[in-house]
Amino acid sequence: PNVFAVGDDDQCVYTFQGAHKSRMEEYVVRYNIENKLKIIVLDQNYRSTQAILDAAQALINKNSTRLVNSAVLSQLGIRLTKQLISSHSAYSLE
Repeated sequence: PNVFAVGDDDQCVYTFQGAHKSRMEEYVVRYNIENKLKIIVLDQNYRSTQAILDAAQALINKNSTRLVNSAVLSQLGIRLTKQLISSHSAYSLE
């Protein structure tokens, strides 16, 4: 009865391997029985500084095919936000 699935719609570079936003949407439609599906957005980043994440966010926000803009999820009453947060401060080059 319990299923755990992971996906990242911002990793569109992997579509050649079958990674598609539509598969995530289909999963939600199929398994959101009685609105019991729990969606966890992983927003903690351990690799980059906040300045790098902010610059990347400015670019990726222009991608209208992200799950945060999904009409399918919106019709189900699911609203997602995704703002990455760095786990550390800026690197020092000293």
